[in-house]
Amino acid sequence: MFARWRARIGTPPVYWWEPRGRPKHGFGRNFGDELNPWLFERIKGFTPRKAKPTSSGKTLAIGSVLHLAHPGDIVWGSGLNGKLRDDRGGIILPSAPAQVDFRAVRGPLTRDLLLQAGADVPPVYGDPALLLRQFFAPLADSERRGTLIIPHYTDYADTCAALPDDPDLRIMRVDAPVEAIVDAINGSARVLTTALHGIIAAEALGVPVTFFRMRSVETLFKYEDYFAGTGRSLTAPPNGLQAALDGPTLPEWMVPEPLTRGLLETCPF
Repeated sequence: MFARWRARIGTPPVYWWEPRGRPKHGFGRNFGDELNPWLFERIKGFTPRKAKPTSSGKTLAIGSVLHLAHPGDIVWGSGLNGKLRDDRGGIILPSAPAQVDFRAVRGPLTRDLLLQAGADVPPVYGDPALLLRQFFAPLADSERRGTLIIPHYTDYADTCAALPDDPDLRIMRVDAPVEAIVDAINGSARVLTTALHGIIAAEALGVPVTFFRMRSVETLFKYEDYFAGTGRSLTAPPNGLQAALDGPTLPEWMVPEPLTRGLLETCPF
């Protein structure tokens, strides 16, 4: 036990968001954020040490947590949070962006704001969750069945209320274990989601996906940033579950090899 504890203390600190206390929405964790330790384990071989948001020397990767970067921190694929605004309505930035080691960011919208603040940010884009395909073999289309619905945790109640009585439809909570969610996505013929990492995981595994909106508190900034980082533009998403069921999936897209290579070559682990 002591050997495991000592090894854990020696691992690089990584920060990922978790709900505090007993959140009203009833979700104790979130798929996209929980991908951080899961991905680290597969790249590095052991569980990362969870960093405090106020600490320095940590890595910020998957999630809209870049505003929490402090001098000496490393950013690898994180993005700014469009919900967090200052008194003038601008998106909140790190306190000292010029003193942060930027390896990659989620997309050019994030990068442009950081450059304006004096940061040195290379044009390396992509959410590290796109590397899922490196660790999960996509199933053949003939092995995939049904439609999987993955609401953002703030949309879960509304999505459940709108869910038709159809045995071909399954709904999944974003606080389920990471591998359970990835397996469910991989085994589905289609994914409908209001969650950014529902989109990213489906695209990484080559599963047709539809992004839709409910009455989400999430702004479109992180979605637009992600799509811009992959060389695409976000088209207006359907409004409501039924519109998503009746509408098309996003255009077929495969993770480009240069994007994968850029993330792997800049990985700080």
